[in-house]
Amino acid sequence: MSNLSKTLNSLYGAYRLARFDAGGLQFFDNSLKGFWHSFQAAILVLPLFMTTTYARWIFLDLDVSAFRFTLIEMIAYIIAWTAYPVIMTFVARYFEREQNYIRTIIAYNWAAVLQNLIYTPVAILNLSGASGAGPLTLIALFMILTYSWFVARKALDIHPSAAWIIVGVDILISMALSLWAE
Repeated sequence: MSNLSKTLNSLYGAYRLARFDAGGLQFFDNSLKGFWHSFQAAILVLPLFMTTTYARWIFLDLDVSAFRFTLIEMIAYIIAWTAYPVIMTFVARYFEREQNYIRTIIAYNWAAVLQNLIYTPVAILNLSGASGAGPLTLIALFMILTYSWFVARKALDIHPSAAWIIVGVDILISMALSLWAE
């Protein structure tokens, strides 16, 4: 199977998970090779991330050069894509789900593509101060968090309340990186 076919299968699996269909997990290559391939999702997300980064630099009227701002945000982006998998090794061990670790990271990485497709336009609307952007942002955030919860719950095969802990870990990572970047 070509890389393009693997990517399209994985994105379809992420889409199925977004519809709360655990059968989406079947569309991922849950091997070690599939694990490493799932980080190609970071390349797919990068243009969306850069668009949001540029919008933040423009709309927030920051007193820093675009180069410096982008460089710091790119470092945070790379750390974010590596921190979650590292921390999840400990979380998977804690929940005694080491056997589901690779599947979880693969599902999480591909889900990030869909999450960013939702997040990017909403974030730009919010940054621009568009009317009604606040409630739309809350709805998008709720959708993304619920999606992340479902992915964690089904991929790691854990209790629903434990999946919220994983969503909390993801939020803490994001907050720590945002504070660092600031």
